[in-house]
Amino acid sequence: MSSADKAKLDGIEAGANKYVHPTGDGNLHVPPTGTSNNNKVLKAGATAGSLSWGYVNWNEVDGKPVNLASIVVSGTEPTNADFWYQEI
Repeated sequence: MSSADKAKLDGIEAGANKYVHPTGDGNLHVPPTGTSNNNKVLKAGATAGSLSWGYVNWNEVDGKPVNLASIVVSGTEPTNADFWYQEI
């Protein structure tokens, strides 16, 4: 080890950590969950870094059928609205 490297290491405090967590969009932590967030989804807000738990409102869903005539049910008759559908 060179004397310059040793001097550099000697200047570092014991237990020091140089890691800095990225703060840009896509590097954020998921907001805390709890019993009040049961069955909610993580929703992105209008600004970068804006996240919240919430229910999905019907008017927020894209690609939904316009009317029941556009739904094709496959398999047996659905029960309790428990069915798979596809748009035609």
